Amino acid sequence: MKHELSRSGEITIVFEEDVLSTNVDRLKDQIDKIMELPLVKSANLQKLVLDMKLVKMVDSMGLNLLVNLVKSEKNKGHLVAALVTSLHLHRTLLFTRMDKQMEITLVP
Repeated sequence: MKHELSRSGEITIVFEEDVLSTNVDRLKDQIDKIMELPLVKSANLQKLVLDMKLVKMVDSMGLNLLVNLVKSEKNKGHLVAALVTSLHLHRTLLFTRMDKQMEITLVP
């Protein structure tokens, strides 16, 4: 899992695989480690961008991870956005009303 911190207080976390029950614990640990990095913690974080352009599938455990991540970041006052390319994933996020909790952008 890659990440990038911008000077404008935005961190982008790049998901490089589907978010499934078989890997959700590992992904959560990786996200937690990124968010606890001294450089990230000391930044004036305003927005978390979930780059999910490589993700084709998210199961119920994966959705649970996303819901908890969005909830945690919103409680800290951070905006959350997701970038997706998969029409299936985009529909899943809309169907589960995740668009009410975060900005979702379908990119070509």
